[in-house]
Amino acid sequence: MNKYISTAIALFASVSLAFGQANISPAKPQSQKIIIMGATIHTGDGVVIPNGYLILEKGKITGVGDATVVKFSTDGAKLITANGKHIYPGFISSITNLGLVEIESVKAT
Repeated sequence: MNKYISTAIALFASVSLAFGQANISPAKPQSQKIIIMGATIHTGDGVVIPNGYLILEKGKITGVGDATVVKFSTDGAKLITANGKHIYPGFISSITNLGLVEIESVKAT
């Protein structure tokens, strides 16, 4: 009897783990230009732009710079005010295992 209960619990646990994972589905294609204004932008090469802008078109970063210096057209664009926020464009990959495998290979960890 114990053997059947243990087998049932193990089967239930493995099935629930398999079906408990989130399905990754792609987002809809970007339909309009997006401009994020006023944020502090960290470009990844040591440059920090305190009052910057970031332009996204067709899912790609097409512009980064100082919002107080550069003038650009905002026609048809979705404007996002990000005062007090920090942006790291193209710097952080959220879907990655980098570092997880390498840490386990070091004996000190």
